[in-house]
Amino acid sequence: STEGLYDIRIAAGILEFNDGAKFIQYRKEHEILLIKSEVAFLTSQNKFCVAVFKPISNWNFKCHGNNLVITTESWHRGSQFTTKYMYSVLQFDWFVPTGNMSLVQNASTFFGRIDDNMIEKYSVLSPLTPQFDAIHKQLGPLITIDLYLIPPWKLFRSNIEIYVQENVELAEMLSAFESYDFHPTPLQWKNQNYIFYGGNPLCGFGSTLPFVQETFGFDDACATQKSLTIQTKPFNSLCAYLHLDGTSSSDFCQLLPPTELFIYQKMLVTIMLIASQFPKHSPMTDISNSYNILLCFVQLVGAIGNNKTIVVGF
Repeated sequence: STEGLYDIRIAAGILEFNDGAKFIQYRKEHEILLIKSEVAFLTSQNKFCVAVFKPISNWNFKCHGNNLVITTESWHRGSQFTTKYMYSVLQFDWFVPTGNMSLVQNASTFFGRIDDNMIEKYSVLSPLTPQFDAIHKQLGPLITIDLYLIPPWKLFRSNIEIYVQENVELAEMLSAFESYDFHPTPLQWKNQNYIFYGGNPLCGFGSTLPFVQETFGFDDACATQKSLTIQTKPFNSLCAYLHLDGTSSSDFCQLLPPTELFIYQKMLVTIMLIASQFPKHSPMTDISNSYNILLCFVQLVGAIGNNKTIVVGF
């Protein structure tokens, strides 16, 4: 139970400041959203709800019967997969400090005055694995890594939908577009002497493998190390092609294994025909500018014969 921990971990620290009491009072008087608004917000987030399905069959001696499914929903809701327990969300942070330690950074009882890596050690244990140590030194402690949900760029999608409504041929081309899985290796990592630990900074227990792996995503699961896979679909393929303005699309061939080149060329011809129906545009640049971020793949890279040095590559 977290009962009483808010007063110890948060409120006590805030009350040390001049306007602290006003803030605490404001929080007590703050009105939550309407239930309908709360539901709309929560269901739009990356959440899960564990449920148990139990089928029961009822049959009599005349072979008449029916099937009944009993569903038991779990009370637990939270972020999905590894993000939940490796990132150490607030519900866990309550329990890491002890006594009257505070989570408020400038409070006199701030836990960081004793050990600023306390929560990180709680999340991934100590000493840190070589992977987590590389993340800690090159990116920062896990508790300083912020997670952002970047929604699809609605303007780009709405523009496509407008064109599709006005062009039957284009609509047919998009609906007939086949989906493919490609396994590229970025040029900076095309080196037979390299080994890879994974692409998720929240996963620090992976084995070394000879191929580039998936970067961080909502379907992350540290128990599975999968090769980097780019799945082409109508919208993301068109977005990528327009962003590159068609100038670097052939360079992608250098990243692919020989077995995937023919399929890629086939897909490229199709997306070129579709893209020719649209004006020049750079959707990914607009997204990056809107959020003031750099979009890139992440990879923990090492060298064969040297398991002590790991570089966080982008």
